[in-house]
Amino acid sequence: MIQLLANGQLTIALLEQKSLKKNALAAYHFCSDWLQGKESFIIKTSGSTGVAKDIELSREQMIASALNSQKILKITPYDHMHVCLSVEHIGGLMQLVRALYFNLNVYIYEPKIDVLDTIVTMSGINHISLVPAMIETYIQKKHVQDILQNFATILIGGAYISSTIENYFSSHISQAFQTYGMTETCSNIALRSLNKREKTYKLLDGWQYKLSSENCLFLYHPTILKKWIETKDIVDINSDHRFTVKGRLDFIINSGGLKYSPEELEYTLHTSGLFLTYKYVVSSIPDKVWGEKLVLVLETDFHLLDEFKLEILNKINSLLTQNIIKEIKTMPQFIYTNSNKIDRLKIKEYIENL
Repeated sequence: MIQLLANGQLTIALLEQKSLKKNALAAYHFCSDWLQGKESFIIKTSGSTGVAKDIELSREQMIASALNSQKILKITPYDHMHVCLSVEHIGGLMQLVRALYFNLNVYIYEPKIDVLDTIVTMSGINHISLVPAMIETYIQKKHVQDILQNFATILIGGAYISSTIENYFSSHISQAFQTYGMTETCSNIALRSLNKREKTYKLLDGWQYKLSSENCLFLYHPTILKKWIETKDIVDINSDHRFTVKGRLDFIINSGGLKYSPEELEYTLHTSGLFLTYKYVVSSIPDKVWGEKLVLVLETDFHLLDEFKLEILNKINSLLTQNIIKEIKTMPQFIYTNSNKIDRLKIKEYIENL
């Protein structure tokens, strides 16, 4: 952990710049540019839906986004911001912007899956942003639970979250939110309270929306975005300024003439009480009969007997009410993007070559 900002002053604690690790060094350079008044920045998208793109965002857009989220997050000067996400992507970068604009203390960590084993909270008000993969494996550890209790606000984004995470934060004393946002929108544009067990995202102030013919969400904000963009996220509008994300148009699987969202199927399994020892994702492989055959991919380096695979297959299809998952595949370790999001395209490529 590197303390990069202290009471609004750009400093390096204990270490020389040349010895900083990748995330801390990237944070140092961004903060230096910001404090020198740089007006625009190039940020890479996460690459979770294809090749990562460069997006140019202005200082004005970033400040407007920070102000918009501050109303909910209730950040105050000299709070402590723990940056566990890559600052080369929008989630981690906007943590730095909030810290610079609201005069916070910042602590930079390398964005690793086991980052919660290295967190050190400070006396005072602490804030943190994470992706589900950083929480899932470690939330059962007592010392991790003790650490999480010390945060005033916890933001979780980048992927669906499991029922394990949902249930834990429903009784958590901190403010815990699942976030919705992207690079083009300067991070979060909607939040879902996990403490209150909310089922839908609520748009932050000023955001306007409309739907395409395929139910994909279009977004606009007069100061943050200034033009309508299509998100490729398929949503249900539940009420005014509240919505549910069903999945990505990019990931829709056409099997037997029917369209399935892998994210929606995973969410159904997560919330139906399915318990598996292994992490899993829904994917597909080419098939002469089905066009694309739905498969459940398990993360394990063990060889699973066919009888055990059939038992799992029967269990999951009973929860989905129809036999839509046709096969179980395994891989030793799931592939993640640089921003710790599950890389569905590379996982699909892997299982197609088995």
